Amino acid sequence: MSIAGLVLAGGKSSRMGQDKAMLTIENETLLERNVRLLKQAGCDDVFISGNYQGRSKQLNVIDDLSANIGPVSGILSSLKHLLTTSHSQVVIVAVDMPNLTIKQLQPLMSKLDSSCNGQFYHDSLFPLVIKISDSVISTIELQLNNNDKRSKSIYRLTDNLMMIGRLATEVQQPHFINVNTPEQWQNHLAQQTLVIKPANKRDST
Repeated sequence: MSIAGLVLAGGKSSRMGQDKAMLTIENETLLERNVRLLKQAGCDDVFISGNYQGRSKQLNVIDDLSANIGPVSGILSSLKHLLTTSHSQVVIVAVDMPNLTIKQLQPLMSKLDSSCNGQFYHDSLFPLVIKISDSVISTIELQLNNNDKRSKSIYRLTDNLMMIGRLATEVQQPHFINVNTPEQWQNHLAQQTLVIKPANKRDST
């Protein structure tokens, strides 16, 4: 079983006012961090869905075939590309999840049952794993061709593919946060700089 990783990084970042993927934590961008996590979790190859051609020769970039539609379009474009590879499933993360760790990725990476098209956590739509197949691609194409406003949503995608929602028994909600605004990003940075001072020996006696 060969597993691909995919970082969704094609959003406009309009609420943030700058490219979220290029925000840095300890001299590492969120894009670099998510690529690293997917590799460390066991993905054989990691791809980027977004307009990052030319930024680095080390990035495997998949262009969105239909711009400005949303993450489901990016997933569809990526699945079509991955169908030409040897990968059987793909682990998908959103680039704006700064608290994600390997512990949230690996439980989703077990081999999917033949009747299962994917799985995710009940607590969050990302990360998620999707099977790479013609039938999955056809289902997503039908979804995007629907004029219903909700046809572009990830929620509709998980329903249409009849994906399995797992219980995140060992995962805390902060691991799933997204940062979409400068305020959310500053709050995240503030949480990272909190230092718990050791108890004073005199106070503990």
